[in-house]
Amino acid sequence: MEQVTLTRKELYDLVWAEPLSRLAKKYKISDNGLRKICKRMNIPIPAMGHWQKIQYGKRVIVTKLPTKYEGKDEITLGEKGEDDINVDSPIVQQRKLIQTIENTKDLPLAVLDRLSSRPDKLIRSTMDYYDAVRRYYKSHHGSYPDRNNVLNIQVQEESRPRAFRLLNTIIKVLRSRKHDVIADHFTTYAKIGDERVNFRLREKQRVSGIKTSYGGGKNGQNDHLRPE
Repeated sequence: MEQVTLTRKELYDLVWAEPLSRLAKKYKISDNGLRKICKRMNIPIPAMGHWQKIQYGKRVIVTKLPTKYEGKDEITLGEKGEDDINVDSPIVQQRKLIQTIENTKDLPLAVLDRLSSRPDKLIRSTMDYYDAVRRYYKSHHGSYPDRNNVLNIQVQEESRPRAFRLLNTIIKVLRSRKHDVIADHFTTYAKIGDERVNFRLREKQRVSGIKTSYGGGKNGQNDHLRPE
């Protein structure tokens, strides 16, 4: 289909002559893109159920083309552009973002076998907190440590080094993308633009076949870490 240039009145006549879905297919543009064009050019479109009423011979109301309009009087259809849903849909935007991240060189995606000598500040504060908790239970002196800037990690003590390495990589990737990670008491979240994405890292327990005195299965060894 070659490009077709239509006047505002011609487009108005078209959208009231047949369904938008049919027009969109004919001019190789999405329904949503065609709706955007009509809205921008102040062209009314049929209400929902309009074409069903015509099909069953019912009376319909046709909205006249408003005379109040100061924009461009022509539009070119026939190729995808900024008005097409394929350009600005969340799915396409997500794919573009993934592609951008994958094509970014030197992005620290690998989880190291050992924690770096300069871990993220939240990793360091979380490690310090658990060290303070361990000393508290060992000595039973002083007050319980304050939970400041502590990541939401729910793992056994022997799994913490692995959890620290994994989270250190995740946080560094987020920071390299100009995002922030905040640990607020028992909540950890990534601040991505105007969005707040909560997450935590916990161990998935597997249940053994050994029955306890209460009739349930007994928790066995930790299976694997799972961010949520």
